[in-house]
Amino acid sequence: MSRGFQARRLVLLLPALLMLLSARPVAAAERKQPGPTSTLIAKVEEHHLLKARQGAAAVAYGDNIYVFDGNSTSGAITDVERFNPRTHQVERLYDRFLPRRYHGAIEFEGKVYLFGGQGYGLPGQPLEKAVEIYDIAANTVSRGADMPEGRSYMGVARIGTRVYLIGGSKIDRSRGGIVQTNETLIYDLRANTWSKGKPMGSPREASATVVGNFIMVPAGFRAPQKLDIVEFFNPAEDAWKTLPPLGKKISAYSLAFMGSYLFLFGDYDDLDSVLAYDLRNRTTVKVSAGFHGARHAAVAVNGETIYVIGGNTQSDGDVLDLIQVFTPVFVP
Repeated sequence: MSRGFQARRLVLLLPALLMLLSARPVAAAERKQPGPTSTLIAKVEEHHLLKARQGAAAVAYGDNIYVFDGNSTSGAITDVERFNPRTHQVERLYDRFLPRRYHGAIEFEGKVYLFGGQGYGLPGQPLEKAVEIYDIAANTVSRGADMPEGRSYMGVARIGTRVYLIGGSKIDRSRGGIVQTNETLIYDLRANTWSKGKPMGSPREASATVVGNFIMVPAGFRAPQKLDIVEFFNPAEDAWKTLPPLGKKISAYSLAFMGSYLFLFGDYDDLDSVLAYDLRNRTTVKVSAGFHGARHAAVAVNGETIYVIGGNTQSDGDVLDLIQVFTPVFVP
């Protein structure tokens, strides 16, 4: 990440963080629909994976983007592909991961930690609880302590040496199967141990991203409907707070943070949707970015670039191999 971009990002974040600290519940009368279409980001390149996949997880490390697992129309994918944005080369690396999709991944000190997801070949209703640790330099995999329970579609975010697994779906046999939850699990990267965190306000499947020292969780799905809720967690206060909603109910989106905006790519029913939630004034605009519509895509941010990877356009059919590359147009 360039120093110039970091400085611009900090300037933009300060008003947002102040507003977050003073956040309060929002009455229905204050909720706003997304405004006119804006051009905040633009697609500048498009490349291709070796394997089309949806429900994958992606991280940025160094100059490269790493894409893990997921599935195609022919079944589970158990490898990692590395994309070099400078040379545009894509190569397949380690290929013996546990089969999983709709999981989470974070990078820490040159290792990628894979959490949860829907598994394959597991007894009963297959939600994975294994933690795999991929050493990028060595191209090897080890195991961390299992999650207390299987989860999929959860938000995953790291602050310091703690990884927060937020919400998602879990098995509740007393309620007859898979349900959405608001529970938070915390993984200590140093101690390799799990603990419980403060529950989120609304049970749902959703994505998460870090903004400063906060974790943002917008929109999502709680059966039988999509949501437009925006909540954030403040670890310093160990508290969840609510921001004004998106104004559009969406799920199965891909989430990226850049500048002062949360960018949400795709929606289960409106594939071409791209929304930008402005943390400075807490309003949403539709974005015209040249996005090839998809849901359940992976996303990674590296410096001033957003990568939206794979996804599908009709359930498990028509899985994409695209690497869509976006850069900012907005003026800091």
